[in-house]
Amino acid sequence: WLLLHAGGKATIPFKGRACGLLTLLGPDAPSLLVRIDGGNVRRLQMLDRWCYYWRDAVVLLCDGLADMTHTAELEVEAETPDQRILKRPPSSELWEKFQTEAKLAGRPPQK
Repeated sequence: WLLLHAGGKATIPFKGRACGLLTLLGPDAPSLLVRIDGGNVRRLQMLDRWCYYWRDAVVLLCDGLADMTHTAELEVEAETPDQRILKRPPSSELWEKFQTEAKLAGRPPQK
């Protein structure tokens, strides 16, 4: 497991033709900046309309690569994604607790 906060960065070496992450998506899902082998940066929006609840998800970072060793560089964007795309507002005891903790810390939930 890899835990990153807003502005956090990680470099992941991998061997193969594709790379993905098993992660938890929910109302606090960020956007990722992804760079493979020093190439162009791609913005990957993790928040989708179903993120009003938390769920396990496999997120494909890249595919179609040569079968060799590669490097994936990830950065979590500091800006909070626009939650207006959600199918409905998040609501659960856990989400309310999460919001309260963030408010007391003086930061958005994903930070």
